[in-house]
Amino acid sequence: MVFINTTPPTISAIYASYEARPPTPRPHLGASEIGNLCNRALWYRFRHVLQPKIPGRILRLFETGKREEGRLIKNLRDIGIEVYDEINGKQIHYTDPECVWFSGSLDAMARGFEEAPSTWHVVEIKTSNLRQFELLDENGVQKTFPAHYVQMQMYMHWSGVKRAYYFCVCKDDDRIYGERIKYDAKTVFVSCERAYDIINAETPPEAKYKPAVPPCKWCEYSKLCAGDQIADINCRTCYHYECDCQGERCTLGFDIGSNCDRHLYIP
Repeated sequence: MVFINTTPPTISAIYASYEARPPTPRPHLGASEIGNLCNRALWYRFRHVLQPKIPGRILRLFETGKREEGRLIKNLRDIGIEVYDEINGKQIHYTDPECVWFSGSLDAMARGFEEAPSTWHVVEIKTSNLRQFELLDENGVQKTFPAHYVQMQMYMHWSGVKRAYYFCVCKDDDRIYGERIKYDAKTVFVSCERAYDIINAETPPEAKYKPAVPPCKWCEYSKLCAGDQIADINCRTCYHYECDCQGERCTLGFDIGSNCDRHLYIP
């Protein structure tokens, strides 16, 4: 008798429960995103051109990463490190002073690390698989996960703290990677200018790669970018929608999000 490995209906139901409550698209361009490679993909995400169809298993994996943040924060407190992960019961959040749409929420602020006991650090906590973890251990965060490096730079810039402590937990064997990061003003300047350009752009920026080949091949917007899929209908995909670093408006005078019948796709 041959065993056929199929997903039991109970497991399918668990995954389906996650898919029934997909994440709400964020209104801003996040610090966690701006280090990604493609301006067009970031513009698509900021403009909510597609509601991504994320499998329940992947949504559950995202939840696992969030749970690890709390665990590692507890680990830090257990060894006497002073950690703040909330202000007035809310996650610590910053918005760029030059642009209302460019912002991010950091995992924690902490001091008391043996490497620099009196220095405040931005704390960023990630998880990875074994292959990624080994690359990280060999090459460091800036080379292995450049988006994570840029994310921490923005948090340091907004908070005024000039050091960050990066943690990454290997999901295969529970090893913890740690690296202290210095503030990099050049990276911050380039990232801010890039964010402003994306937010102010009226039409999609040029694609950096070809849709049929990596890394575009794996992008959630690859079919749209290639012209094989149409964007969702909402204010941010409408020709009458205007957006810049100071706010948003409808040139027809409708309230944003009012679901009017005058939608016209951006060319």
